[in-house]
Amino acid sequence: MRKQRILSAIVWLLAIPGLAAAQELPGRVIEVSGGFAGFVDESIVKHGTLGTAVRWNLGRHLSVGPEIVYMNGGPGDQDLFLTGKLVVDFMPARAVSPYFVADGGLMVSRLTFVRAADFWYREGAVSFGGGARINLTPRMFVAPEVRIGWEPHIRFTATLGWRM
Repeated sequence: MRKQRILSAIVWLLAIPGLAAAQELPGRVIEVSGGFAGFVDESIVKHGTLGTAVRWNLGRHLSVGPEIVYMNGGPGDQDLFLTGKLVVDFMPARAVSPYFVADGGLMVSRLTFVRAADFWYREGAVSFGGGARINLTPRMFVAPEVRIGWEPHIRFTATLGWRM
């Protein structure tokens, strides 16, 4: 009896990947984003943002992929974020769907002090927040988004995305 249960469990475990592969998952999503980021210092240090991401759907509600975001705070202040992005889409079948987003990776920054020299530094970066995906067509959407991150900042962006 015990051997039958073990054998049944092995058969089911071997069958699960085949069942998952048989389900049709949507392909990938390509995104371009832009907006505003404010870094916390003695006062808010304003930055414009421009980013891009590619995500692969792991299931109906979950997708992951790399994201690159460039932030410009003027001629002497630039930041580049290279992160992995995770999105949880709460109502993917709806025309408007709220979502949660989180990312983590690396931030590379360049600061210029009194035009004397550049100071480069790297550190870990994380952010999280949410937004609302609004379908324009079955393949194209816009998504306003708010994130809070480390190095301490708040980010307000709009994303234009394409489902492939």
